[in-house]
Amino acid sequence: MNVRTCKFYGHFVSPPYFADELFCDLAPRSEDSLRMIRRPKEFSKNDTVFAAGDLPDCIYILNSGQARLTVTNGINKVTSRRLVKPDEVLGLNELLANSFCQMNVETITPCVFECLRRQDFLRFLDDEPAICYRLLSVIASNSQQSYTNFSAATF
Repeated sequence: MNVRTCKFYGHFVSPPYFADELFCDLAPRSEDSLRMIRRPKEFSKNDTVFAAGDLPDCIYILNSGQARLTVTNGINKVTSRRLVKPDEVLGLNELLANSFCQMNVETITPCVFECLRRQDFLRFLDDEPAICYRLLSVIASNSQQSYTNFSAATF
């Protein structure tokens, strides 16, 4: 595999997370708990959902509309961009690590995102150890895939 065959997802070679992958096959009680913490949030065309340098207060899941994910270098030059896919989970790593966002998400059309506030999501994880294990497994798999893709790429 070289840079021409390596699949890049934004600024990393990491595949995106999807809600149906993270939250599939939940017990009915867990589904109810998750449904109770999901809040729809509407954004107009050309709105910023979050920007690099923001400390995330939510995890965002694209429900409808089109949005673009971009990464800039230190001098505000866009180095990479891609469309956000429906059901894609944004801000998960940053929220769990309590670290600043590394990318920008902007709407192209009016959008509806489902938001899971940090406090609510962390409480949900405390109550749902099986989801913690699934998240750990998915994040570890993505990290390994990122490493494999990156090490195989030539620049």
